[in-house]
Amino acid sequence: MTNSSFAVPRPSQARLMSRPPASRLRCWISVSVLALMLTSRVNAVEINLHPEDYRSCSTCRAALEKAQGYMAKHYQAGLADRWYAGMLNSFWVGFYCLMDDTKEKEARTCATNMIFYLTSWAKNNGGYEGWFASMAMLYLSEFSLRYGTTPEIKNALEWGAKYCHKTREDEGGWFHGPRWGAPNYALDISSVGCGYFAALHGMKLLGMETGVALDEVDDYVSKVCDGRSVAYGLHGRGGFSLGASAYVLIGLTSSGLASDPRVKGIGDFLTANLQNIRNAHASGMIHHFGTAAALHRTGPEAYSRFAGYYLHQYFIPNQHDDGSIAPFPNDNKEPPEKAYTAIKAGGDLAATAIFAAM
Repeated sequence: MTNSSFAVPRPSQARLMSRPPASRLRCWISVSVLALMLTSRVNAVEINLHPEDYRSCSTCRAALEKAQGYMAKHYQAGLADRWYAGMLNSFWVGFYCLMDDTKEKEARTCATNMIFYLTSWAKNNGGYEGWFASMAMLYLSEFSLRYGTTPEIKNALEWGAKYCHKTREDEGGWFHGPRWGAPNYALDISSVGCGYFAALHGMKLLGMETGVALDEVDDYVSKVCDGRSVAYGLHGRGGFSLGASAYVLIGLTSSGLASDPRVKGIGDFLTANLQNIRNAHASGMIHHFGTAAALHRTGPEAYSRFAGYYLHQYFIPNQHDDGSIAPFPNDNKEPPEKAYTAIKAGGDLAATAIFAAM
């Protein structure tokens, strides 16, 4: 979805997530052809394909306008926060803004915030610094691929590459807060390492210095990714991370490596598991955002499976009257019609930005 009141983005720049910077000149299947497709099956459950272009759907357009009304009222306060909520707001509002030509100013504000969370918050061990640093670097690299870099962004990203190397654990991965020898419940968290992977590959394309960190994240991903999916960490820990898998796909497609066989493998894996995002561990926000973003890049049919399953059945019916939604569920084994009623509580700017970006 995107704002019907906005100027229509130029075809070469429409939908950041569906048309990565390194391959924007490649045209996907016509939406008019896509709209004629009837149904498809994923895991033996019938899913109605939904047109990728929101403008063909009055229901999606109305829901989007409500979401954008909420975001307009809460955008400034949400980004002014200088703790955990401000990080999440800046990251996901930022990605939403990158999808629209008229939101460059807001996207730059989010980039400024990401510099803070990288070079001030993470540098001073503010907590969750591994997550914050990798997410900040991922956003800043995608912003730079979209609009070009600045000296401030370049300095921040190159500092981040050194920080990535410094905070790598002895076993080869990254945790959400550097362990540096202290006890921890896991060796690593793959969404952190794979966020670094996507960011550093973007930096390489931008001509920035990555140091040894690029080789380190490549080594890490070779251990946690089987070519189709990414484990939650070096020892697996009970399943595969949809969000981390998506970060690998985003990193490859953003940096001109769309022909890498892992792109197709991960796209097929996410398509086959798109009904199970609520089951994923730790962060429903990362997994829902990542799956939607990666399926955009996989192609119109893959994304229309996601949209056909979620938007009209579970997301739009549970949108709060003010246009917002609450955070997406995770670690949830309930049927989707029950699990997604929780988002009806509304009131979360970051979740609403993810919903609007869909």
